[in-house]
Amino acid sequence: MPETIILNDHLVQFLESGIPIQIGTRDSFNKTAFTRSWGCKVNDDCQSVILFLYRSYMPQALKNIRDNGIYAAFFINVFTYETYQLKGTHAKILNDLAPYRSVLEAFYEAQYSMIENLGLPRTAANSMAGSSIEDYVPVYCPVEECFKQTPGPGAGDRL
Repeated sequence: MPETIILNDHLVQFLESGIPIQIGTRDSFNKTAFTRSWGCKVNDDCQSVILFLYRSYMPQALKNIRDNGIYAAFFINVFTYETYQLKGTHAKILNDLAPYRSVLEAFYEAQYSMIENLGLPRTAANSMAGSSIEDYVPVYCPVEECFKQTPGPGAGDRL
């Protein structure tokens, strides 16, 4: 497996803060599939994360991860536009959601708060989320590359 990077304290806090997360994957023909992740848990090693993909929203993204392990994850603070991209080639789907229920519950609450701060009704978050926490699939993602993607100086810089 390729070397992973160590995420610093700022990134750990940012990634776990409940901000929106987009996941890009590709199949063997380079056809892309995108989906949202509902939560991120940085593992104790600070070299990998667990992302949560909604099983029914974009099954092709899960299939791509199962087939080749390639992912790119985008974390975006919608108020400041601070953005980071994580990439890797060895993601794998985990079978047990139980250890991560509290992470998903906290993410739901963070999403409700963000939606309300945008002036939208709390129910708007429900339309973006899955119908049940049980419908989420945890995905283990070793972080091989990390990029700053915040617009402005330094955008695209490797961290």
